[in-house]
Amino acid sequence: MLCLLTIKPPRIFGKIAKGGSLLYHDKISELNLKDYQKELDLMLKNRQKVIGEYATEIKNLVSYHLMVKKIFFRLAIPTLLFGLLGSLVLFYLFP
Repeated sequence: MLCLLTIKPPRIFGKIAKGGSLLYHDKISELNLKDYQKELDLMLKNRQKVIGEYATEIKNLVSYHLMVKKIFFRLAIPTLLFGLLGSLVLFYLFP
């Protein structure tokens, strides 16, 4: 079960990303095409703003998506081994 959670963790285990950037799907869907094009043009004219948007996306991806998967993956292997060893012990104790 933990392996399945590693592949697709429930939303309750991920935190809400801090400050969605223009590259985040919520920001894209809330603006119409012309407004989004204007926002992108403004962002691309300023190098620091491009770097800021990119850094926000990378930070959100690592902090709120990949770290949650890493935690579940680390829990899945010991749980599997504990379950296998426990079932073998119970199988031999109660044939």
